[in-house]
Amino acid sequence: MLLAEKLPIEQARKFVRISHTSFTNIVAYWVDKAVREDKLTDVIALGIDETSFKKGQSYVTVISDAKACRVIDVEDGRGSLQVEQFSLKLENKRGDCNKVKQVASDMSGAYLKGIADCFPEAKSVIDKFHVKKLMMDRYGQSSARRARQRMQTTKNGAQIAYDTGITDERATTRKAY
Repeated sequence: MLLAEKLPIEQARKFVRISHTSFTNIVAYWVDKAVREDKLTDVIALGIDETSFKKGQSYVTVISDAKACRVIDVEDGRGSLQVEQFSLKLENKRGDCNKVKQVASDMSGAYLKGIADCFPEAKSVIDKFHVKKLMMDRYGQSSARRARQRMQTTKNGAQIAYDTGITDERATTRKAY
């Protein structure tokens, strides 16, 4: 297993001189065993996000232990059902949904509903990537709207742009080309 952890599968299997199928079966056995025996008693903070394997195609929900910085579950699909399925797995692996104090996710209503239903003691935190993206989208929209408002057409059809960036509050005009 140390070879599989440090080397690409093909290099590791050549090193031990066995077939690709045999090597992947050995790795799958030990990974499955480790997952089955994994205890989640110390989980108090989660990260939940989705990703897709193909652009716009099949989504999976990735759930991580934020304190230990490790992925602890992957569920097919994205929504409150996946959060509920994970909460059942957490309980089955000796974890406690009531001990989870923080859950970071995106702004998906489905995730937020699942978090509220399954982790009653948890504070829901929106991850900074999504907050920043929302702020930049809104800023871009308002900048475009302000730019359209500054452009005015005169009686003869010439467009004038008003420069509002002047510090002494006098509006100057210039022709927009």
